Amino acid sequence: RPAAPLGTCRVNFEWTKAPSALPAETLRVWYNTSRDFNTIAYRTMPHTLRPCTEIDLDRTVARELVIRVRIPVEALPGAYTGQLTLQTGRGMVLRVPVRLTVAPVTVDRQTGFRMGFFGLLPPSSIPEAMQEETLDRTLALLRDYGMNLVCGGPDLHLRGWKAGEPVIDFKEMDRFAALLRRHGFTGPLNGYGGPRFEGLHDGYQKGESGVRVERESGLPYAEALMRAWKAVDAHGRTAGWPTIWYAMCDETRVRDAAERELKFMKLMAKVSAAFPQTVRTSGSYSVGFGKRPSDPEDMLYWHQRFFEALDISDLNEHDATVMAEANRMGKQVHIYNQGTSRYSFGLYQWGEFRRGIRARTQWHLNVLHGYQFFDLDGREPDTAMLCYGRRNLYPTIQFERCREGAQDFHLCHTLWTLSEQARKQGRQHRAVEAAEQLLAHIAAVSHDRGGPAGKLDLDQTKASLLAAIESITQAH
Repeated sequence: RPAAPLGTCRVNFEWTKAPSALPAETLRVWYNTSRDFNTIAYRTMPHTLRPCTEIDLDRTVARELVIRVRIPVEALPGAYTGQLTLQTGRGMVLRVPVRLTVAPVTVDRQTGFRMGFFGLLPPSSIPEAMQEETLDRTLALLRDYGMNLVCGGPDLHLRGWKAGEPVIDFKEMDRFAALLRRHGFTGPLNGYGGPRFEGLHDGYQKGESGVRVERESGLPYAEALMRAWKAVDAHGRTAGWPTIWYAMCDETRVRDAAERELKFMKLMAKVSAAFPQTVRTSGSYSVGFGKRPSDPEDMLYWHQRFFEALDISDLNEHDATVMAEANRMGKQVHIYNQGTSRYSFGLYQWGEFRRGIRARTQWHLNVLHGYQFFDLDGREPDTAMLCYGRRNLYPTIQFERCREGAQDFHLCHTLWTLSEQARKQGRQHRAVEAAEQLLAHIAAVSHDRGGPAGKLDLDQTKASLLAAIESITQAH
């Protein structure tokens, strides 16, 4: 923020010393209105990142610039220097020196832990002619930011029954599965919000659609359900579909709904047992096992039954009792809505992974609430990770923080993989012991999703991870 208005300034970044070419781009932070949970009061806040070659500097507004540098695998390690300059027609306004160190470390993103965001498909306001291109660019952006999980997709459509066999339209899902593979998303697909099996059931229960299925198929519902998913399994395995984590509940708070949902979960449990490569049952809620109520009026009673019935429990609130119960029952635990900071997507997430969590999904990739006085909108914050322009996708500054966190997570995973390999090869030297101690320390102090409570400096920890990876590599 200048002391006096400077008008339009040209913005430029260039390297002054670079052992090899590093692509760099300068972006400006655009402001927008946003709010936090449980408030209708909007504030003007830093929001999206947009390419910048010039910027207006008024003395009443603070401006923020971001330099984003990409480090190719073939980049030479060493010290890089450059400068960011702002100039007007009258001369230089600001010159900022930039220093960057490239470490001889290649980040390993091949991890069994899945991370990403709820939501995926472009909104209906995007013209139909641009929908496919927008989805393609969205998937590319997610991969670029280190995400390996997507949530959402086109629905499966049950068109009817013929001689007791389902007639299903697979075309949209076939195209979608091929697009996922093209972008490297080869793991399971979070089915919250889609894909759904339209016409087979209603929401998270059998419903009127299920009654119609019985009538049209001439079969008991449980058998019709199994035949429908058998057809999906036969087609999906041939067409290379991902496994679908099929959503079966969403923070159920009413006993009557819980009873109907549990009944449908038990039916779907038999389906997932028959076709485990095609579908796994999942549900979003919170649960604990510090006590075990027997009163059906207590929602914890029903949530504990959910945990028993589902293959995967996707939990917000969770504790050590949950992990103990998961180990006892052979269940998989995922987490959701744990935060959008660098810490949350990085060291906290690493600690959760080491405690047995296998995936996390965060609200939300592309939702924007429009009317704050509507009951739901009045509770939910504006949390979109990206916004849509006429020709471009604009990531938010918070998405950049998540990307930084994902890199911290992948550095932890890289170090862990190297130390495990060294142990198996009998190379139990000091570098391995130091690496294991560092990772154990990170996991031990990163259990609070609200923040590291002063026990971890993120930049210092990243430097320690890089140094530990170098030490193991050199020792080898």
